[in-house]
Amino acid sequence: MPQKTLADTLAARETIYVNCGHPMCCKSMKLDI
Repeated sequence: MPQKTLADTLAARETIYVNCGHPMCCKSMKLDI
C-alpha cells in the first residue's frame, strides 16, 4: 500500500484502519497517529 502525504494519511486514517483488518493493528495505528 503506497503511502501518501501526512495529511492524506491522517484524512484516510479510517481507510487505513479498514485496510488493515487487524483490530490490534488498527489500535496501534490509531495510537501511532
